[in-house]
Amino acid sequence: MSFTIGRLISAPLALRVAPAHLVTGALVLAAVSLAVAAIPAAAPLAYTLAGLFLAPVFTTGLVWLTRVLPGGAAPTFVFAGAFLGPVLFSPVVGALRDTFGPAAIPLTLMGVALFDLAIVIGLRRLLRT
Repeated sequence: MSFTIGRLISAPLALRVAPAHLVTGALVLAAVSLAVAAIPAAAPLAYTLAGLFLAPVFTTGLVWLTRVLPGGAAPTFVFAGAFLGPVLFSPVVGALRDTFGPAAIPLTLMGVALFDLAIVIGLRRLLRT
């Protein structure tokens, strides 16, 4: 539900905030929410907020990269990353959960969000947006 609400909120927000800034801010807020989700009592609210914050990342990232990358290659890279991410990281989340227990799940997801944030920051520097 929060993911759907986040998509609805991100549409008008994207008209006021540059796509690169929106994606960066969303990933920072998602990482913070996932860190808070490691506290069991706060987990329900923190996961709800993480869904809200992650909602604009894919669509806004697609718009941003389509604008700044010449030749129309952006959708290919964005969709490849979107399909490859779950394939690569799902086994990591599962393995860490098996090793360290359920408490590892939000911290592992936070690590994925921080990894994505590092990629976005690198792209912003590379593309100078």
